[in-house]
Amino acid sequence: MPAQPNIEICRTENKKFRQIFILKEPLEFRRAIPFLAVNSHPNFTDPGEYIILLKDVPSEEKVIRIMSDIALAETIREILKADKEARKPDKKRAYRQKTRDPINRLVDREYEKLDDKDLLSLIIALLTSLYSFLTSISGKPVAVKRTRFDPIQIIALIILKFVCNKGYRKLPKIARKLEASKEVPCKSYLHKIATQKLNLAWLACLLVFLDDIAGYIWAEFFASEKVLYFFIDGTKVSRSQYDYSDNKAKKKTMCVTMSVRLVTGTVRTVEIGWPKNVAAHIATLPSGSIVLMDKHFDCEDNFEVAYRRRIEVHCPVPDYVRLGTMRRWAREIFSRAKYRLRKVGEKVFRFVFRQLEPLNWHESNDVAYSLLASIGNNVKRLIKISIRVKLFAKLVLGGDQ
Repeated sequence: MPAQPNIEICRTENKKFRQIFILKEPLEFRRAIPFLAVNSHPNFTDPGEYIILLKDVPSEEKVIRIMSDIALAETIREILKADKEARKPDKKRAYRQKTRDPINRLVDREYEKLDDKDLLSLIIALLTSLYSFLTSISGKPVAVKRTRFDPIQIIALIILKFVCNKGYRKLPKIARKLEASKEVPCKSYLHKIATQKLNLAWLACLLVFLDDIAGYIWAEFFASEKVLYFFIDGTKVSRSQYDYSDNKAKKKTMCVTMSVRLVTGTVRTVEIGWPKNVAAHIATLPSGSIVLMDKHFDCEDNFEVAYRRRIEVHCPVPDYVRLGTMRRWAREIFSRAKYRLRKVGEKVFRFVFRQLEPLNWHESNDVAYSLLASIGNNVKRLIKISIRVKLFAKLVLGGDQ
């Protein structure tokens, strides 16, 4: 397993040092204006506070006028929004305020500079570093007896399809740009491997490892306890096919359940269906984690696995619980403030399935394609986390100084 973040370092109460983050790239004042709208910044991200270096700063009077206009616009927007929400019924009111991290704009700008060739080379480098260990655990990733192609190249091209939302027809062309001297698999061969010959256990291990790497990079640089928060929930994804069993045709859907690391937005486990018992998902989480689940997952087995692995669970359990020792334990440690952070993780469903919806693959490929879509999301998030870390310079001041 990749090195796990040090839980004691991540805990804020155990910190004996102070971190100061500085954005490396000086920004023009007009580009720094979005950073002034602090009310729209998310609370659950890192770094929470940082220093921005400015260039081409206008006169003092103009700066004061711009900041006053921003403050006035923010105040008016909040008043209008509060008035609009007050007129809605309780069930229709917004659960939380929509936020936008201005650092994501800088990250997205750097990510868009990467073309398909760059992404493929990064995926191949990542798979090369993990291939031997994953193969020793779960066997070969491709279940074929003979092939003249490199299995790392095959898996990398299939993952690239879900990272960039490319068709099978374009994948060989991208591979030829990167490795002009080597023979590359054709689109029909890649489609056959993706739908029939993949080792799903190997993909599931790769998914967990990518989440571990993302969490480790985040915790190593930001030393934040936010990497300990996980979220388990399910959703329905619409298909392109219709169900004609009733008098009225209805669009088919795919139910999927995921466990997600909140702050990194990476998927750890994925399962087709919406089961009440998600003990298998909880068993893969690191010891000391904090799991957020809704009342659908109020199950004794879930809480028992969490208790044994020293995982803190926040799931609303009714007050009238009589049966189940672990359910009573979960009710006692439940925190409404932590449980509200569950909404932060729901965006990951959009990250994974937004470009794929409506799903046009056959139901028999749900497991393989959901794993591949989740791996594609993790690769993309891992690259963006690496870009985010490189944007900042960190100064660490000891507590005894």
